[in-house]
Amino acid sequence: MRSAIGEPTNMVLSNFSYTCKPHAGPGFFLVGDAGAFLDPIFSTGATLAIAGGMEAARRYLQVQRGEISIDRARQIYIDFVEGSSAPLWRLIKKYYRHSFRELFMEGQGPYQVHRAIISILAGQVFPKPMWALRWRMRFFELCIWLQNYLPLAPHKPKFRLMDEPPVELPAMSAIPSEQLPSMATA
Repeated sequence: MRSAIGEPTNMVLSNFSYTCKPHAGPGFFLVGDAGAFLDPIFSTGATLAIAGGMEAARRYLQVQRGEISIDRARQIYIDFVEGSSAPLWRLIKKYYRHSFRELFMEGQGPYQVHRAIISILAGQVFPKPMWALRWRMRFFELCIWLQNYLPLAPHKPKFRLMDEPPVELPAMSAIPSEQLPSMATA
């Protein structure tokens, strides 16, 4: 990558998250990225896909065995997906706040709040985070709000890539040929 050449203009996007509702309907269960995609900052996609796939399979098998109705199976699945992903959605919405990053990047806090947030990000949300994680997450949200007014963690200058002036990249012709990667021909 040392000699890689980028486009002279780039765009920066944030929060690619989406959800498709309902997560289940006549003849389908939406699993993984088909149902929801959470911002890649936290890398939860594989965890949600596996947990959702297992839950959809459980409900499908219950219907096949006649243990529950298809409508009940759909509702249980929808509640599972929405309930277990709710804490992650909350974190993603907060992540783009400067005060969140100041606190989170500090790496420590009272009542093991950072460990609780990391546990949630690691997937301890199925089918619902335990009380010890939920109250710490709420406490962390309070700290995020307080950080705007009181320095619970050191304040850092705000930085937005979009606010930075563009930098011109050198044209291909301006780079000596020995610095360019060789192109193998077949």
